[in-house]
Amino acid sequence: MVKVSGAPPSDWEDFVLHDLSDPWWDQFGYVSDAYRFNTPALFVDSWYNYDPADTLALFNLFQKNSESDIARQNVFAIIAPTTHCVYARDCEQTTVGERFIGDARLDFYGIYLRWFDY
Repeated sequence: MVKVSGAPPSDWEDFVLHDLSDPWWDQFGYVSDAYRFNTPALFVDSWYNYDPADTLALFNLFQKNSESDIARQNVFAIIAPTTHCVYARDCEQTTVGERFIGDARLDFYGIYLRWFDY
């Protein structure tokens, strides 16, 4: 679609032409299955974002490749029923496109503070 629209060349084509298992991605230093972790983690994303699958893949990788039980048992993910980064705003009457989601409020800042305090 980008080419057909006459848009100037960009990195987008490279991104969509390479499968996730392609070694081409190694040049960017993204997390791979070879990585090991010993740190608790909190992942936050939105269902109506472009990457909840990536967020959940990282969540699973952290759990699978944690080096200790304390790290493995302290990996959490929150996937909000909102669009990109809207979860941090007032979401009392959340609508995505034409879909009424309802009350999607959650005290994210409180969660972050408690997470870092912990």
